[in-house]
Amino acid sequence: MIAAAPRRRVENERDNLLRQQVLSTLGSSGYVPLARLDCHVRDGVIELTGKVPSFYLKQMAQAVVAKVDNVRGVQNYVLVQ
Repeated sequence: MIAAAPRRRVENERDNLLRQQVLSTLGSSGYVPLARLDCHVRDGVIELTGKVPSFYLKQMAQAVVAKVDNVRGVQNYVLVQ
């Protein structure tokens, strides 16, 4: 059981690095509303959250994030308002 703790720490570090890469990618996508989105990462799966003004931008956020290296999946909880 003690061995599991260091492994989880490594996974958390990977997830934190991946989160920063995802947020950077959203910020540099050229779509200003995407820079305002947030995300949570668990085991390489991204949960996108926030608000955008159109369904198109919601889909663009998902497409942009899916192209980031080491992303295993995207759950898109972005609201269109």
